[in-house]
Amino acid sequence: MNQLAIIALVTGVPFVLMGLVFKFFPPKDINSIYGYRTSSSMRNPETWQSANQFAAKLMIQMGALLVGVGVITFVLPPSPVTGGLAGIALVILTVVMQIYFTEKHISKHFDEKGRRRK
Repeated sequence: MNQLAIIALVTGVPFVLMGLVFKFFPPKDINSIYGYRTSSSMRNPETWQSANQFAAKLMIQMGALLVGVGVITFVLPPSPVTGGLAGIALVILTVVMQIYFTEKHISKHFDEKGRRRK
């Protein structure tokens, strides 16, 4: 069993699907259930919309990366122990990157009070 491929595909496909849902059906209002929810994204409606648009695109890209890794490792499988650990590390890394780059996007375009930078 190729653990890296399974982990990458099982997380990558939902990332792509969730990113597409967020892209085509973005959360309209700030809420605590649906969307990219951090204190910086929830400052006001403009930061909310910008963060969710950016996060949706990034989620699709990160999901596609995971799917690509899954497909490649089906063809070139790593060792079972290495594959499982690498799969878990890869998923954690993509989630951390998603948060990091979205927060960086928000801070680049908005100040700490949520006003758009000039």
